[in-house]
Amino acid sequence: MKNILRFDKTKKFRILQLADIQFIKKMDKKSIEVMDKTIAMANPDFIVLTGDQISGEYMWLMKKRVKKILTQITEYFDKKKIPWTMCFGNHDGLWKKKSKLFMLDIYKRSEYFVGDSQSFGDIEVYCDNDKDSVSNYFIPIKDDTDKVKYGILVLDCETCLTMPYKGYLDEQTEFYKSVSKKYKDVPLVLFTHLPLERMQQAYDNRQNDSLVKDFKGEIEKPEVGRVYYATFDKEQNKKFDDAMLEYKNIKGVFVGHDHISNFAVNYNLEKDYNLIMAYGRLSTYAFGCWQYCPFKIKDMKFYKNYPKGGRVIDIYENKNIVTFDLYEDKNDDFKMKIRNEMRLFD
Repeated sequence: MKNILRFDKTKKFRILQLADIQFIKKMDKKSIEVMDKTIAMANPDFIVLTGDQISGEYMWLMKKRVKKILTQITEYFDKKKIPWTMCFGNHDGLWKKKSKLFMLDIYKRSEYFVGDSQSFGDIEVYCDNDKDSVSNYFIPIKDDTDKVKYGILVLDCETCLTMPYKGYLDEQTEFYKSVSKKYKDVPLVLFTHLPLERMQQAYDNRQNDSLVKDFKGEIEKPEVGRVYYATFDKEQNKKFDDAMLEYKNIKGVFVGHDHISNFAVNYNLEKDYNLIMAYGRLSTYAFGCWQYCPFKIKDMKFYKNYPKGGRVIDIYENKNIVTFDLYEDKNDDFKMKIRNEMRLFD
């Protein structure tokens, strides 16, 4: 694999986000089929998995099973021959202490994995297992003159299932700041597992034209209007938010976690600063915790019937972004369809 990501001849770079693939036993045939169709239709230059590749709480001390699943994942993307990366979600690291480093080592065995400064040019990495934060990357995208024109920022998520999330660590915010200082005037797209609190604000103000320029899609629980943002610690959450407002270089935020949320919003943070925030679509049928937890039958059916797919993000050298939802249409012979296109013009 070439160790440089570049814009194509049309000055476009296409990213495919796959969210919450969440395997427990193996990559099942049905999930592989929908991933195959999503990747084939998107034809991406790069793929990002935004956390919860496994549900670690159901694999306590099952090291061999974890290794088997992650090896399947890496071999799958090697066969696609498309560069890819990932962040961890709140479920991934629950099977054993230091499990994230163990899993990351397996991912790095993929010829096409991007997440190691020794094997991929110009990548910036922040990794601290003691602070439960190992998959933090800045990945540059260059033009044909080797100038960095855009950056992909990937931020880890703490391991947590029942307790309130703390939000981004101070060290992650400092990592973002250091990248912003080094790559001045370079726009970024952020991929992470947990939604920002701003996404709740955007949903709550979706009919306010002065704040929300465009809103398309749904959330998981519209009856309560809840977005599962990253933290209930307002002070901690504000640190990363303040950094975003200081540099104003993040043009898009793409998250997972809310399995059946899929909205995208063009949101105005300040007078001269707009960005797109969006959920990735649940990308597999492998939500296997049904066999462990007493969910309602109607909820199980809803999850199983929910159209799976992914989210495409097209970024351009002129800083523009176009994103849309890909989903498997069960009413049309399971063909992949496009919907909810969202644009941001610089």
